[in-house]
Amino acid sequence: MTKIKEESAQMVLMQRLKDALPSNLSLVDELADLLKVSNDSAYRRMRGETALSIEDIAAICKHFKLS
Repeated sequence: MTKIKEESAQMVLMQRLKDALPSNLSLVDELADLLKVSNDSAYRRMRGETALSIEDIAAICKHFKLS
């Protein structure tokens, strides 16, 4: 039986942010500042190791103007 690896909604969001962010900005720095967490915590969220809270998602969508 073949396993299909599905991307989580969090990983899709992170990829969308990476694609939309200007090349002169660092996504990890932007997320760390926005969410008021360390860069290490931001990396864990980017890798999907730590789930984003609904408050985190709302802040990200508002900041990056995503619906």
